[in-house]
Amino acid sequence: VSTQSTWEAVVSTQSTWEAVVSTQSTWEAVVSTQSTWAALRVTYGGAVRYAIETKKRGDKRKVVLGSRNVTVTCENVQEFVDRYIDWTLNQSIEKQFNEFKKGFELVCHGPALDLFRWGELELLVCGSPEFDFEALEKASRCQDGFTKESPVIQWMWEVLHSLDETHKRKFLEFATGSDRVPIRGLGALTLVITKAGGDSKTQLPTSHTCFNHLLLPEYATKELLRERLLKAMEFCKGFGLK
Repeated sequence: VSTQSTWEAVVSTQSTWEAVVSTQSTWEAVVSTQSTWAALRVTYGGAVRYAIETKKRGDKRKVVLGSRNVTVTCENVQEFVDRYIDWTLNQSIEKQFNEFKKGFELVCHGPALDLFRWGELELLVCGSPEFDFEALEKASRCQDGFTKESPVIQWMWEVLHSLDETHKRKFLEFATGSDRVPIRGLGALTLVITKAGGDSKTQLPTSHTCFNHLLLPEYATKELLRERLLKAMEFCKGFGLK
């Protein structure tokens, strides 16, 4: 499930089945034979009614999507699915989403919003989903005693490339002030890496986030660099308090 349904709703486009699967496949491709539908009926324990069970604050309640006495069959399964999707993506969260949209429009409302398709708006707000640290490495600059061939610089990139997405986000936040990838990707972000002064045995990396400027001590080993960099990323805000 993608966030397509959210941004479609922001730009006043009703959420659809394609927003759930994010592909060109349709319900007909999923339920294409009598045997498949029969198996689905067995899964639901027999006849499937035009109703679904939902939970609200721990209490179960039944939501009727049509007539209480209508049984879902091969002939009307598409209508059942359409109603199910409309309930899940639109009706069931209508009150909460309207409040979210109201707040969003307080900040971003204006004629320019109408120029965006849902994907463009998501990209503008959330940034690119591509964490291409190879591109970030190529776009980076070293100065004040460091070059891209410096051992500590090569160690740093080896460590960063080995991280999962969560920790890559933490590094971006530590070095740039934001854990989001720019619209044009990390290749459009110039990270400046400078040799930090002081005792490299005890000093942690620091950064000037306004300038995407990382100050890195010249550590003696890759293991020490990894330990200090991860610690700096983890405790870069809030004084380490949780």
